[in-house]
Amino acid sequence: MRYSEGMRVSIREFKSQAVDLVRRAEAGEEVTITRGARAVAVLKPAKATKEETDEEVIERLARMGLLRKGDGLPFSKTWRPIKVKGKPLSQAVN
Repeated sequence: MRYSEGMRVSIREFKSQAVDLVRRAEAGEEVTITRGARAVAVLKPAKATKEETDEEVIERLARMGLLRKGDGLPFSKTWRPIKVKGKPLSQAVN
């Protein structure tokens, strides 16, 4: 099956060709997934991933409204995790 940039496929076609469509998205193509004639999703390449600094992550989360800057909790430069005795919580709840 041949796809081009800006291609539209039905959900049924996406389900049967998902692996090929994801590979093509990785290569830079964009596919719109439709239900009937209505677009319901877009499969496109992810932004190039680069290692973000802590400050860049904080800025990004603040822009998204998921973090308030300036409150000092928990992402201030002086914040450090609290050390406690005993088993890790992940083991204690099992």
